[in-house]
Amino acid sequence: MTRNNQSGPTLRDVYCALFRHKRKAITFFLAVMILVTLVTIFSPRIYRSEGTLFVRLGRENMTLDPTVTLGQEPTIAMSQSRENEINSVAEILQSQRLIEKVVDELGTDTVLGKNKRPPKKHAKAAAQSMTDRNKAVIALSKNLRVWPVRKSSVIQLTYEGRSPELSQKILATLIDAYLDQHARLNRPPGTHKFLAEQTQRLRAELTEHENELRDLKGTTGLISPEGQRKILVERIGRIEDELSRAAADVASFEAEVGSVRTKLSGMSATRINSHITGLADEGTDGIRGQLYSLQIKEQEAVAKYTEEHPKMKEIRRQVAEAKALLAKEKYSRTHITTGPNQVYEQGQLKLLAEVPKLSSLRAKADVLGEQLLAANNALQTLNQNELRIVKLQREIQLLDTSYRKYSVNLEQARIDQALEIERLSNINVVQPATYNVKPVRPRKRVNLALGFVVAVLGAVGLALLLEYRDHSLRLPEDIECSLRVPTLVSIPRMRSEQLVLNGSKRFTS
Repeated sequence: MTRNNQSGPTLRDVYCALFRHKRKAITFFLAVMILVTLVTIFSPRIYRSEGTLFVRLGRENMTLDPTVTLGQEPTIAMSQSRENEINSVAEILQSQRLIEKVVDELGTDTVLGKNKRPPKKHAKAAAQSMTDRNKAVIALSKNLRVWPVRKSSVIQLTYEGRSPELSQKILATLIDAYLDQHARLNRPPGTHKFLAEQTQRLRAELTEHENELRDLKGTTGLISPEGQRKILVERIGRIEDELSRAAADVASFEAEVGSVRTKLSGMSATRINSHITGLADEGTDGIRGQLYSLQIKEQEAVAKYTEEHPKMKEIRRQVAEAKALLAKEKYSRTHITTGPNQVYEQGQLKLLAEVPKLSSLRAKADVLGEQLLAANNALQTLNQNELRIVKLQREIQLLDTSYRKYSVNLEQARIDQALEIERLSNINVVQPATYNVKPVRPRKRVNLALGFVVAVLGAVGLALLLEYRDHSLRLPEDIECSLRVPTLVSIPRMRSEQLVLNGSKRFTS
């Protein structure tokens, strides 16, 4: 190293360091190159197998799980992001469960590249097998690389092994295992069996309710409940109208018959036709006859009109006036003539005519009442039967709707099951696992180039380090390199024995 105030070594310093320590630098350079060459030559060959998957839009991109909706129409919804879906596929391809499945299928010896061992004891063999399996899983995970290609629906896979056959076999097995697992992950297990059982159960219940509805209609005779109810309601209305009229007629006839009987109870079957006292008085007789006529009219009016009726009031007024006039008259002689009471007879005749009518009206009202009760009972029975029919029809409709929905979901599950059997999914293998006979490692040219660079830099560094630690000047070239001045004289280096021997010879001589 130079002994100056420069911040770092210059090219001249490097040259001087290499010149002074050229043997060690060359030795280091050769050692590094030989080591790199040996490592490159004797390193195991690593072969790479490549594969490509294409993730397209398919049934797996939709939320189509019939068991989640429980008999309803399957809900279809697109996934949130295609990037999330592709990343999910990449993560599953690198999952430990999938790698363990590949290791179990191929065997630990195949993955680790070992020969078959002789059988060992059971316990030791199990422990050794578990250790080898873990090593195989770790080795497969380490040599496997999966990454999605940006802005695309493509996923790249590579596996590096010690032989092209092994790399291709492991990568192909991994892709096949993922395709199987992908089909299972996107199709819930047991869906077809569950939906088939539910569909069969709904079909049985639907058939049972339909038979029950048919038997109920046959028993009750209800073909059209609405039409039959309309007929019954109209019939009940007519009966109620007729019953109302019959009740009014019965009340009217009862009142009339009662009035006639009341009048007849105070009336005699005979009456005085003439009662003359003294000399005949034609005027008085005429008034009396007129009074009798008015009384007869009054009796007839009582049966026909009310007390407030104008005719009734007029007849009563005439009777009162006739009585007043008759009271003023005086009888000079008495002559009484009796005969049948025509008013009584007319009342009896009227009573005989009205009583049968009243009985008929009462019988009619009783029959109408019975008919109304029967119609109401029939309507009530109709309502109860209709309620049962409507309930059965509603249950049949619900069962039919559920049966149709479950049938649709069962068909979806059948399609999914068929797709799973045929291994059809939205994952397409664009590039199967390749067979490359050219190893990817070791890269001889790159290794030698890097080894040369490392050897050169290491030699220079070693020379500079030795120069930094050793400041002695032993050769003329060291003086010239360190002090940058020419050498005038150099004293050769001699051992002490040589110096003593040379000195003694010179003294004797």
